[in-house]
Amino acid sequence: VTVSTIDFSEAQCNIACPADYQPVCGQRNIQKKILKTFPNICELNRENVVSGHVSSPIFITLSSSHVRGITF
Repeated sequence: VTVSTIDFSEAQCNIACPADYQPVCGQRNIQKKILKTFPNICELNRENVVSGHVSSPIFITLSSSHVRGITF
């Protein structure tokens, strides 16, 4: 599992995201395993900014099956 955090230091309210569809799976609370799919990473970032949950941002979640073929 790979987890990334989002930097809120320059958060903006009016975030315009592209219409491209590159789905990203995310979750706010790792212990509860509640997942949500976003159309792209920009939409996930916008949800974090607009929701006001800076203390518990949504994290990007990759299962081991999605990590195949990715070089770190």
